[in-house]
Order: sequence, then C-alpha cells, then structure tokens
Amino acid sequence: MAIKVSIDKKKCIACGTCASLADTVFSYDEEGYMQVLKNTVTDEAEIEAVRDASKNCPQEAIEIREI
Repeated sequence: MAIKVSIDKKKCIACGTCASLADTVFSYDEEGYMQVLKNTVTDEAEIEAVRDASKNCPQEAIEIREI
C-alpha cells in the first residue's frame, strides 16, 4: 500500500501537530509553514503516523489519497 500526502496551505495554521506525530513526513519550511517532506509514503509505520496526524489536525488540512 502507498499513499500520497499533501497539505492544504489555506487551512493549515502551522500548529505542528503533524510534525510531532509524523516527523519523517512533515516539517516546518524556512518561512514557518508546514511542508510535506515525502509526497509518497509506502512504509506502514509512516502511513499509520500520517493517518494519526491527519485525524489530529485541528484544521483538517492534511490530504491523503491511497495509490
């Protein structure tokens, strides 16, 4: 299984929840906004972490699509 991950920058408030739950996939960029480090995730542990981050995002800004 694999997923595509993106962040809706219009919704994101850069609270850091996603980076704290899935730090290999999400991080702050130079301007203090969240960015996706890996657009395609195949590792099962990382997929679970991304799903957890998505569920806990207060703005529902994380978009996941199975591929």
